[in-house]
Amino acid sequence: MPTLRPLLLLLALLIAAPAAAQDAWVADEGLSSKLAKGVLLGDVILRPPKGYELQSDSKDEAGVRYSTVAWTGPRRPDLTAAVFQVSVVAPVTPEPGPSRAPTWAELENVVLSLLEGDERLHTGFQRGKLERGTVNGIRAVRARWDGIQKQSGMRIVGFAYVMDHGGMLFMLSGRDAKEHATGSNAIGEAAALSLRPDKPSK
Repeated sequence: MPTLRPLLLLLALLIAAPAAAQDAWVADEGLSSKLAKGVLLGDVILRPPKGYELQSDSKDEAGVRYSTVAWTGPRRPDLTAAVFQVSVVAPVTPEPGPSRAPTWAELENVVLSLLEGDERLHTGFQRGKLERGTVNGIRAVRARWDGIQKQSGMRIVGFAYVMDHGGMLFMLSGRDAKEHATGSNAIGEAAALSLRPDKPSK
């Protein structure tokens, strides 16, 4: 579960804002058949990986409302399974008065906060560079990582995206054992890149 404290200040600043001039990230068209039908999350639509089992959790805490939805891939003979997760965070009561969109640096800090949980569970944790881009017109920051899971001793490879839209943060992440991650994480990132507004901007 993502650490909420670093998000509280940022959530008070969130508004829907036009995307800056950044690279537009698009998934490989060949992966579209690996994604399920779209599901509604707040005011966005997302296509999760096809054939994954759905789990969910919702909670209100310290002035924010967050829901975490996780999809787990089929368990393999080696007992590994891919995981794709989305956390949606929004103020329980939006702050009155004018607000501003978060800066790129603030979005990057949320990604770093999100990865702190993974780092605590792995040794030899290595994070790739933070990247800025857009996903269907929504500003996004992402990073990829790998490390050795303390519990199993397996090398795990993962990714994390953070996007802001309509006063909410969308935190999307995935992970799998290294020997399977090339295929499963590509599908997970395609799912992240499928996120789009439910209604086009006017």
